[in-house]
Amino acid sequence: MNTYDSLNRIYPYFDVINQYPEKMDIPKYNFYYEADAQHNPSRGPVWTDVYFDPAGQGWMTSCIAPVYNQLNQEFLEGVVGIDITVQDIINEVNQLSIPWEGYAVLVSRAGTILALPQQGEKDWRVQGLTERSYVGVVKWDTFREREFNIYANPLIENLIKGEPNGISHIKLASDKLLSWATIPITGWKIILVAEEARIFEPANTLANHLEQIAWLMIIGMFLFYLVFFYILYLRARNMSLSISEPLKKIDMMVIDIANGKPVQVTDEFAVTELDSTVNGIVVMGQKLECANTDLNNALNEITKKSEQLQTIFDVSPSGYVLINQCADVVLVNRAFSEFTGISQSAALKLTESELITRLAELTELPIDIAKFSNDLFRMKLIWPQLKILLCGAKEIFINNSSEFFR
Repeated sequence: MNTYDSLNRIYPYFDVINQYPEKMDIPKYNFYYEADAQHNPSRGPVWTDVYFDPAGQGWMTSCIAPVYNQLNQEFLEGVVGIDITVQDIINEVNQLSIPWEGYAVLVSRAGTILALPQQGEKDWRVQGLTERSYVGVVKWDTFREREFNIYANPLIENLIKGEPNGISHIKLASDKLLSWATIPITGWKIILVAEEARIFEPANTLANHLEQIAWLMIIGMFLFYLVFFYILYLRARNMSLSISEPLKKIDMMVIDIANGKPVQVTDEFAVTELDSTVNGIVVMGQKLECANTDLNNALNEITKKSEQLQTIFDVSPSGYVLINQCADVVLVNRAFSEFTGISQSAALKLTESELITRLAELTELPIDIAKFSNDLFRMKLIWPQLKILLCGAKEIFINNSSEFFR
């Protein structure tokens, strides 16, 4: 307790004569006047800024309350309070369990550092927070130097002073993450400081693991699809061969059929449809071979009969021309060539209408093609020699054949 007339009651007791200065004017010290009506109009308890204790306890802060006269409420009789050393505050703050190897800083309303662990001295560039730096008795207010005030840094002042609480990144000795809150009764701020890298280390580690897993998955998928597409390539190649080889054999079989060679299947193909197609081609080839044989036999028969007819025609004194159902001249005897002057080789190249046209050129009067019927008619040649011919046409059929001739 301290009174307006510098009466001091303190516990624990000590040698005040040797510790306090002579004629000590206590109302001039902050642990008294910060509770008066000017500094504390609400007359409630207040916490002082850190000061150097005249009682020799070192750096401390006090919670003080004013005591006014009961009869005269405007008269301040004295101030009562309790002193707490900065070291005690530091010890309490150090007991806080801060994750990520962080630490806590306690600052006053004015920004003076009240508690700062040793690990934070490098970040805030302060040393000797609890060391005594005063020689002799304390004759007046002694406060922390400016270096112990965090608001001496404009960046920190703008960041923290006007905000009751918050969180922010800041560059101190290294990249730090600050989180602060205001203590309602005292107006002090407690600031938690931690390495930003340590805070995000689990997340970064997880991100690295996920990145590694992602790369492994990408590599794994690449290798998988590499093997997968290689297998697909081999299967596609084998399938292509299983189709192309039979197609080549089918092509050769068709060529053999076209050349009149016999075909036969020696192997079974893996593709059922191709195997069925090959069997159909073989059957078709066999039928074509039989048909070709029959055709050759028929042609041979026709050739023999043509030769016989040619022999008969050649000895006949009459002129004969044999025309098939396609209106092509197939046989001319010598007598016809002698009568008309049209050689046998030239006549064989003509059709029926062309032959009649040639004959019309040799006659005196035009020839009506319709006259070439089964009835006889007279035709007067004027070239190569004047001669009257008796002409006619008759259709004849060959036995066992659908062909007819004129």
